[in-house]
Formats: sequence, structure tokens, C-alpha cells
Amino acid sequence: MYAPGRFAVLTLLVTALPLQAQHRKSRVNSSDRDRDNVEMRIDTTVTLGSSGTVDLQGFSSNVTVIASDRGEVKIHAVSGSRLRFDSSPSHVSLVETPEDRSYSDDDDNNDDRIEVTMPKSARLLVRTLSGDITVHDVGDVEAHSVSGSVDVTNVAS
Repeated sequence: MYAPGRFAVLTLLVTALPLQAQHRKSRVNSSDRDRDNVEMRIDTTVTLGSSGTVDLQGFSSNVTVIASDRGEVKIHAVSGSRLRFDSSPSHVSLVETPEDRSYSDDDDNNDDRIEVTMPKSARLLVRTLSGDITVHDVGDVEAHSVSGSVDVTNVAS
């Protein structure tokens, strides 16, 4: 290639690379904005022994737990925060961890929720920071909320 041709190709590359990098950056910023509006969902059913433990840790989600005579735990959770789920035959845990997102006055009307059906004889540990807790018919309950309400009915302890 002769010298003016090399110069033209070099000029084209020097101009095109910053434009391509700027395009990539704008795509990353767009996905960061989209991530702020993402909901995490968990819909699952797992087996749990009758003497097992269900451990729920919420951030802003309202938590509702009801008991059944079945040896399984059903979880339906929707949250704008990160959800981490783990299970074994004797222990089921769900942890809601806040994401770095901006909160507005509309967040008081959020749809974040954790709904659980679990064996009546299993132990329940539930904690939230600002979500309300409602528990019905579970035999062994330990429930705490920093600024939400706690409503526990028809339990042994």
C-alpha cells in the first residue's frame, strides 16, 4: 500500500475506534438503567422434613407464611432486590438483599412480597427490616421486624 493510502486507513481507524468505544459505553449505561427496574422472582416447591427449618430474611418485602400438612415448602417471591434461595432436606432459606437502587416515595406501595406455604410442624425463623410479617397455623415461630408489623395467629410458640 502506498503512503497516502496507509495514512487514509490509519486516519479511519483512529476516528472509528473512539466512536465504537462510545457506542459500547452507551449500551452499558442503558443496561444499568434497565437493571434498576428489574424484578427478581422465585417460584419453587421443595421437600422439607417435618422437623426442618424455614429461614426467611426480608428487606422491604411483606412476608406471608401459612402452614399445611404436606412435607414441602412452596415459595413465591417477587422483589426489586436480590433474592438468594437455598434448600436441603432439613433447611430452606430465602434471603432478600437490597440492591443499589434509588428509592422514591412510591416504594411504600411496592409489590415486593414473599409468600410461603410450609409444613405445620417445621420451625419458622422470619426477619424483615421494613416489611410486614403475617404467619398462620405454624407450630414453632420466631418473627422479628424492625419497622414492619408482625401478625402471628394460631401458633404453638
